[in-house]
Amino acid sequence: MLNALTGLLLVRWLSVEQFAQYSLTNAFQTTAQQFVEFGLGGSLVALVGQQISDKRRMGRLIAAGTNIRRRMLVVVGTICAFVFPYWFVQKGWPLGSGLLLTVAVLGYLVASGLVTYYLPPLTIHREMPVIYRIKLVSATVRLACYAAAHLANVLLAPMAALLNAAVLWMSGIQLKRAAAPYHEVPTGRALEEEHEILRYIRPIMPGVVFAAIQDQLALFLAAWFGQTTTIAEVGALSRLGVILGFFGAANGMIIAPFVARLSVQALFPRYMLIIMGASGIAIALCFAAWWVPDLFLKVLGPNYAGSHAALLFMVGSTAILYLNSVLWTMNAARKWIYWWMPVISIPGTIVFQVAGVWLFDVSTAVGVFQTMLLGSIYSLLTRIVVSVYGFAKA
Repeated sequence: MLNALTGLLLVRWLSVEQFAQYSLTNAFQTTAQQFVEFGLGGSLVALVGQQISDKRRMGRLIAAGTNIRRRMLVVVGTICAFVFPYWFVQKGWPLGSGLLLTVAVLGYLVASGLVTYYLPPLTIHREMPVIYRIKLVSATVRLACYAAAHLANVLLAPMAALLNAAVLWMSGIQLKRAAAPYHEVPTGRALEEEHEILRYIRPIMPGVVFAAIQDQLALFLAAWFGQTTTIAEVGALSRLGVILGFFGAANGMIIAPFVARLSVQALFPRYMLIIMGASGIAIALCFAAWWVPDLFLKVLGPNYAGSHAALLFMVGSTAILYLNSVLWTMNAARKWIYWWMPVISIPGTIVFQVAGVWLFDVSTAVGVFQTMLLGSIYSLLTRIVVSVYGFAKA
């Protein structure tokens, strides 16, 4: 809730241009993080399985994943250092701000590694009070810093992005300390576990790469085809998606370890119960966006008061993506990872989105979210196919 509040306050506190810069930076660093990790953090939960008390096993998996991630960080970080400033300047924004934001992107990539590998041990052992205490402190510090900068009239996109990286680093250090009792640091390189992790993530790598772009595609479309105002509008409306993101936080924290431990006999009723609960949340939010759109737009402030049409398509697309993420979390927790998944998912989604770019005016926020809605519908259908196949093979 604090993170949601902070994001919405940034929409109001930053000017349209500054928020456009911040939104593009956030989209870029989130995508780069996915390229660095390739689902490595999620592999820990699945590979540990019921061996949650084996500290040596957990420690070797953490060391193996960290080593893999470190190599990816060098490659992705180097690309970011050149690509992001160039793209930033191409939008007509000052190079100085672009360089500061590039530092923020790289800092975020480094800090996120601590969260990736020291959150799973706590999650598996259901140390939710510890996890949320750390997150609460970090979120409070970030909000307080933003508020102080706003009151001092010095809050700009570079400062906001750099504060994000600093607070994430603080959170990661605390998670590492809290997770220490649940793993043993190996003396040498965990080569066997590295191969095991790579075998696990290899089938999903194409999907992870695709998802990394898809998660921020709305901002990228707005940045490519639209102007500063379109980028800001898409970024601001996407902030309302944190409402569903609040529920989506339960995916990795609660749903994944819960589903991973279920017996085959208990899986189907629990699986369906989770789907029904997630569907109820998604439907309720879509109805609210249609019935009382001003309730949502007032939160964003006067700069985005005329975004009624874009709001409805944004909420619809976000709701479907939320259901998609719930299905993905449960399927991955059961190791329902198949080589043919990207074959049916990626080409079809691309076709639908290309059709959206051709059919709709993607230089506007409405056209961007219409395009996203088409792709998210097809993606959800492919997740359902995987679920049906997984149960058939169980």
